[in-house]
Amino acid sequence: MKRILPILLLITCLPALTQTAGQTIMQPVVAGLQSSTNVNSLNNTYNAALFTGRDMGAQVNAASAKCITNTPCHVIIPPGSPYIFSTPIVMVGNETLECTNSSVISNDPAASADNQLIYSGTEIAITMNTNGNRVHGCSLRLSNTSATAGVLMGGYSNWAYDMSLEGGGTATKVVWISNIPGSTPGAEDNHLAHSRISRFVGKAIYLDHCNDCLVSDVTAYGLSGNTTSVTLTIDTGAGGAQIHHLTGGSSGLHGVVLQNTLGGTAPLYSFLDEVLSDIPSSDGWLFDRSLATYPISTTVLNSWSAGAGNGAAGIHISGGRGITFIGNKIRANSGDGVLIDGTAAGGLIFTGNIIIGNNAANIAGHSGIRVAGHIAGLTITGNVIGNSPEAGGHQAYAFSASTDIENVLFNSNNCSNNVTSCKNTRAITPYKLTAIGNSSQTEGYLPQVFPSQIEVGSQIAGSAVVMPYSGVGKTGFAGNLDFDGTNYNTRTDSASNGAFGLLGDWNNGTSCIYAIPTNTPASIQSIAAASISNYCVLQVSSTLVTSRKPLATPYIEPTLTTAPSGSCSAYPNGTLALSTDGHGTSCVSGTWTARW
Repeated sequence: MKRILPILLLITCLPALTQTAGQTIMQPVVAGLQSSTNVNSLNNTYNAALFTGRDMGAQVNAASAKCITNTPCHVIIPPGSPYIFSTPIVMVGNETLECTNSSVISNDPAASADNQLIYSGTEIAITMNTNGNRVHGCSLRLSNTSATAGVLMGGYSNWAYDMSLEGGGTATKVVWISNIPGSTPGAEDNHLAHSRISRFVGKAIYLDHCNDCLVSDVTAYGLSGNTTSVTLTIDTGAGGAQIHHLTGGSSGLHGVVLQNTLGGTAPLYSFLDEVLSDIPSSDGWLFDRSLATYPISTTVLNSWSAGAGNGAAGIHISGGRGITFIGNKIRANSGDGVLIDGTAAGGLIFTGNIIIGNNAANIAGHSGIRVAGHIAGLTITGNVIGNSPEAGGHQAYAFSASTDIENVLFNSNNCSNNVTSCKNTRAITPYKLTAIGNSSQTEGYLPQVFPSQIEVGSQIAGSAVVMPYSGVGKTGFAGNLDFDGTNYNTRTDSASNGAFGLLGDWNNGTSCIYAIPTNTPASIQSIAAASISNYCVLQVSSTLVTSRKPLATPYIEPTLTTAPSGSCSAYPNGTLALSTDGHGTSCVSGTWTARW
């Protein structure tokens, strides 16, 4: 009995193992007491390779069917030779599907030899259409170019983590985050993180009809030399997309596309930080014309667009309003750094970006930022826009517009080393453009351009005003006089409301000194633009200086054919009287004009 007691104590201390229907339990082995058998499950963790099915897809589904509703469930695909399957994997609620981590990023045409899963079907390889799903560590190759998608997240709070995916065809969405019709509660809070996507020729990451979908720390290299792939697409119904640290290489057709092609609300409130588009065959970033005038409220930070080929732009904006670019690098694209065309776009802001060495193809007129459509609202401030130190660029201008633009601010930019000049804004209506504080070491002095009057002093009364454009062709300087686009206005301190101005007319080159007396009561005076000439007291033209007397007092302005040689008097009949100078010499005839 003394020799048996230790063994009995050991058996008493063994943890209890919970067995569920259909499970085979492996108990610890105690010499002389029992033998062991294989198991396919242990404590709600299932080994998919030990379930029955025609391929690994069917085996995973069989394992998932054993999961207990509303209970965390763990399905494992063990390492081994690649599992080729055509049965789509459809996950159940709260299921985690885990594989052994494998594969590396590549754009090489040769497929990875270390993929654990190879999907040969034409549908969706893995569907996460419920709540709380996780796919962790699985490497998946889509060997069929007709595959619809690699991973689809259509449920709530799902994660695809540390995956490696590759392959598919031009219509394939390798990772697709979308609300599948009938899914409950819909696509929200779905994450793709710390993963790699390689050798694709279709859409690497595609978002539509999802809310608060997140992509972070992902590298995506398209198949080398392809011209069809898109690294990231944000389409109809995607709201609050957050994209952080997405490295795109061999971008194919485009690096990033925002569009509204599925019928419905355009993608809204997207945040993109450290997103890279590199060497696409067309525009690096495309804000598609289908966005129309939607206020998409998109922010792009610390991102990259380089190497766009075939005369394409680093960033091409054809639609969408409320788009902000801060701290980005846009360089070495064959066409414009930024191209804005069409008439739908607007409310665009570029601040603190480096836009250098673009127009590598040396296309006439292509520039750092070029506007080729009558858009509404453009702010360009604090950027570096030039051809140096980047080699090979031929940006004609830092900023060029071939059409009018509503409300343009082009301020405090360093626009040195452009081929022609800092800016080409002749097509913009003067009062719509402000361009101040820009610098260029290659041009030296750059004019300051103000769209409206500049006030110095009190905002109430007595301020000095510079009027770059003050209506009906007039510019100049004034005291206590401004122009609101329709009328000239004086201001008042409740005692005085007079004003003066020196305004010139660029239509005919004349100028006037205007005097507007204080009137009673001393309220603001408003004078129509067509009536301001009534207050001209001294007019200067190219051939005549005309002195005028105080307002409402008539005076005589003679106009003579030759200078008189005697004393002459003006009479009300409009002619000059003849007289002699005491020696019989007559005056020369002429006319006079009464003026007020």
